[in-house]
Amino acid sequence: MIDIELKSVDEKDIQFTFDLYQLRDKREKAEPITLESQKTFIKNYVNDKSVFESWVIVYVDKEKAGTLSLRHSNGELGYYFLPKFQNKGIASISLKKFLKLNPREYYTVIVDNHNTHSIHLIEKLGFNRNGIQYRIESHDIPNDIPK
Repeated sequence: MIDIELKSVDEKDIQFTFDLYQLRDKREKAEPITLESQKTFIKNYVNDKSVFESWVIVYVDKEKAGTLSLRHSNGELGYYFLPKFQNKGIASISLKKFLKLNPREYYTVIVDNHNTHSIHLIEKLGFNRNGIQYRIESHDIPNDIPK
């Protein structure tokens, strides 16, 4: 049986969270980050000045496997796991533990259409589709928009 632990992010996790972010699908990244910006982001979290209400490192058998986060403003969950820990039920178990530790009225998740594994995960956890989100890259905005 695997041992899954959730530990709050601290300054020792800067490199891990930065490296994990770099592994994400480019279509899912909100914006590029630098190691320095990640350091600042984590320091803000540690000092209660972050958009995150909760942010943890997931350990599987004492090894860092991924992260889970919860935003203050809208209950949005974020999660990402190293590839070797994906599709093994670890995210499902971890998220169930995380939700119990962070009770609230509701949670939201934004998933890209192409991310079928994530869609399967959140549906398995009982989330219901509740709308559609559209996105455009700034370089794709048409130039012929009237003033």
